[in-house]
Amino acid sequence: MEKLTVAQYSKKFGVTNQSAYKRIKRGSLKAETIDGIQYILINESDSNNETEEKEVNKISNQQIIGFMKEELETNKEQLKAKDEQIMMLNEQIKQLSSQLSQSLKIQEETVSEKKQNNLLMAGLQKSLGLLEHQTETTKKKSFFGWFNKG
Repeated sequence: MEKLTVAQYSKKFGVTNQSAYKRIKRGSLKAETIDGIQYILINESDSNNETEEKEVNKISNQQIIGFMKEELETNKEQLKAKDEQIMMLNEQIKQLSSQLSQSLKIQEETVSEKKQNNLLMAGLQKSLGLLEHQTETTKKKSFFGWFNKG
């Protein structure tokens, strides 16, 4: 059986002193205090188990890191695709805005032309009314003028 101080145990198994003390408190590790110094008692099999556990954790951490790197790359690709979509949509917005401006301009021109046509029609109707009135007046004068000749 091997005796290690908490600091020695922590260094050997790659854990913090605090986690070693917590393991002692939980009963996961056997410990004894000699002259005010706490020693962790380790069986050879416990030592091997701890080393194996540390290696398993290391492998597991490497797998997690690999997975996270893959996820990061996937997210970067997705962000790039989204950026391209945003650029395309912004371009479509510009084109639609331009088309809308042109349509509004044409509509304003059409309204203006319609107003001009209405003014011309009103003027023509007024002129036609005056011509009809003059024609009536001329006819009446001619008619009455015929009686006056005799």
